[in-house]
Amino acid sequence: MSCRFLFLASLATFWLAGLAACAPATAMAWPTPAPTFHWPGARPTEQASAQADSVTLVLAGPMPGNAPHMPGDEGLAATARDDQAAIGSDPTGAKTQAHETLLDFINPLGPYRGAWWFGDDGRADLYEVLAVILYTEGNTSFDVRSAVAARYLWYCGGTGTTCQGAALLNFLSYFQPWREPWISRGFASHEAQRHLDLAKAVVNQDPGLLTAMIPGADTYRASRDGLSGEGSIDWNRTLFHFANVHATWDRYLREELRRLANGPARLWVLTMNEAGQVCGSPFICQDMTQARH
Repeated sequence: MSCRFLFLASLATFWLAGLAACAPATAMAWPTPAPTFHWPGARPTEQASAQADSVTLVLAGPMPGNAPHMPGDEGLAATARDDQAAIGSDPTGAKTQAHETLLDFINPLGPYRGAWWFGDDGRADLYEVLAVILYTEGNTSFDVRSAVAARYLWYCGGTGTTCQGAALLNFLSYFQPWREPWISRGFASHEAQRHLDLAKAVVNQDPGLLTAMIPGADTYRASRDGLSGEGSIDWNRTLFHFANVHATWDRYLREELRRLANGPARLWVLTMNEAGQVCGSPFICQDMTQARH
């Protein structure tokens, strides 16, 4: 072997070793820091894109729309594919926000890559979606968890993990931490896994804890129009609405309902019957976090 060849081989080896030394030692860790927004309506992915460096990594693997689906994510996948039909009329933009969060939630290469719901099988399912909502909304309140479960059954009862489209987005869009996950510090917290058992009981409508919370929940079937209160659940006595209300609403609710709040920080959880008394409708209430006029 010539000296020239040995020199070139040594130079190549030195060059490759230099590249290896410059390569990052670890992948991006989860969770990533919460983004800081500089314009209204920005999404975490937009801000993350603006802050990313100039190196683009292309990861091989199936995207959510092409991945094989197993029991648990059928409804999520169907809703992700058909956004226009699922969102429909959306004057407040809440359903659009809920759909955008859903797309991010089920994307294993998206802003929540590495989150706990991808840890077991590399995909997100409806049980995990509901567990996150139970955690972010009702982690410290049994009454709120009961109301979340009731809302799910109102829209999705009888459909199991195939709940999809307008019904699923009508449910998801009610919850601010789902619509705007970047304001909820615990959105991707692994602590939400503690609510998986309840989430599965709600989605599968298993008797036991669920029926103790909501009698008749195991056989309830949601109405197609989302307006009928008929069926095995006594909706008038079922907790359904909740909010940490403004002080003016707190005084009004105490006077009208002749009872105290359900929890600290003026937390009120109302049955449909109570909502009919103070909101004028059992289905829709005003934004009680704002001053009552």
